[in-house]
Amino acid sequence: MKNIVGLFILIFLFCLNLNAQKATFLTSGKINFERKDNVYYCLSMLLKDEQGNWVEDYLDRYKKPENHFATTNWILYFDKNITNYMSDPDIINKDATPYFISANVENTVYMDLQNKQQIRNAHLFENGYLLKDSIQNIKWKLTSETKEIAGIICKRANALIMDSIYVVAFYTDQIPTQGGPEIFNGLPGMILGVALPYDHISWFATKITVLTPSKEDLKYPQKGKIFTTKEMVADLMDPLKNRGNTARNLILKNLQL
Repeated sequence: MKNIVGLFILIFLFCLNLNAQKATFLTSGKINFERKDNVYYCLSMLLKDEQGNWVEDYLDRYKKPENHFATTNWILYFDKNITNYMSDPDIINKDATPYFISANVENTVYMDLQNKQQIRNAHLFENGYLLKDSIQNIKWKLTSETKEIAGIICKRANALIMDSIYVVAFYTDQIPTQGGPEIFNGLPGMILGVALPYDHISWFATKITVLTPSKEDLKYPQKGKIFTTKEMVADLMDPLKNRGNTARNLILKNLQL
């Protein structure tokens, strides 16, 4: 009888050990993301201050439901403290999309999470900028809601950025790196999904690959004139100050400020 009880205890402890091993899911790897922009909505907002028949003519090409959304494909390489987010070199979606989306696929976002620093390539109006700045501090509110993304159950969090933009994010603590696509970070695990409901933009992981990123995969961008984000926006706004809100909105859409 003692042998049987001992056997059950061993089996129980073995199962606990398996569950403990599963709890640490991934400390480095590659995540494929899809970003979707509602082109018609975004263009309507960007051009709302413009005058002339050309505005309606330009919007007409995106009025059909099948043309509403533009999808771009991205890769996030990560290890414990570094993330590097860039366009997927195998799927560059620059055709048949407006400038503010097609230019964005050239951007790269590198984050040093331990030192809370970011280095970003930003391409706007055929200018290349190298932004070196601190990581944006996002004040998240955790919730009990969950959603399955790329085969993983993720937890929901909400936040406001730029004081008014509502953000919904889904993260997993099975990947302890506290990063995510674009500028999004700061949750207790990797962010696998983000939506800006009122701006009609979303980022969702489609595939997670277990691998050790190479030095090249985690190499920070180096080309471009060095600016802080504030300095770059001021540099861009000066020659465009007579263009009203359209220019400002275009810049902010590209940078996700």
